[in-house]
Amino acid sequence: MDTIGFKTYLQNATYIKEGKEVLHKKTAIDKRIREAQELEECLHIDLDDYVESKEKFTELLIRVRAAEIEDLRRIHKSNAARHYYSYKNGGVKFGRIFYSQKYTEV
Repeated sequence: MDTIGFKTYLQNATYIKEGKEVLHKKTAIDKRIREAQELEECLHIDLDDYVESKEKFTELLIRVRAAEIEDLRRIHKSNAARHYYSYKNGGVKFGRIFYSQKYTEV
């Protein structure tokens, strides 16, 4: 994983909060990097191998879910990987293929 490039990307990336475009806070950036590194460690992978195509990235998200390495109410590792995908693919976002349980409870 390109940690330095990922950090720089996150420092410049924005999101919409209450109708305004804002930058990510340092704590959020650090957490995303840490979660992505933990994902690599847990699965013994390099994220760079999975962000080359939509198909490979879908395989990764399925593998994360199957490995049960994250609390399904908070899918921080999957989200960190999705941000990394955006970084490596020129800002193209990869939507969720699973939703955390807090969104699917009836």
